[in-house]
Amino acid sequence: MRRHFGATDLPHLVIEPGRGLVADAGVTVSRVRAVLPREDGVTYVVLDAGIWNAGLVETLGGIEYRVTAPDHPPDAPTRPVTLCGPTCDSLDRLIAREPYRLPRALTDGDRMAIWSTGAYATTLASVDFNGLPALALHTLAPAG
Repeated sequence: MRRHFGATDLPHLVIEPGRGLVADAGVTVSRVRAVLPREDGVTYVVLDAGIWNAGLVETLGGIEYRVTAPDHPPDAPTRPVTLCGPTCDSLDRLIAREPYRLPRALTDGDRMAIWSTGAYATTLASVDFNGLPALALHTLAPAG
């Protein structure tokens, strides 16, 4: 601001907490509901949090979330999967240019971390959606 407007008479600045500022502050933790290998070779992983009930609609606009399986070692053998939400809606899936790669040993009940879900996932996920309960919100305060 000072570089563009000088040290005095700075304009009032309002910053909207969008993806560019706080994306990495949000992590959505989900559970695997089902792992469904299909005859066509595609394995579907159904999560209890999807684009509608967890507020991950930005995937429809091209955002690719980083997804990890914290219950498995980082070097566990993986396979390509398609990640789906719980609504049985054909759009309720996390879209990525390349299939997500998750542990072969992934099973029902395992936790999934969907990283960089940002400022809006909590507001979109704060209400019941299509019979699914709102997601619980947990916040961490910085140490010190």
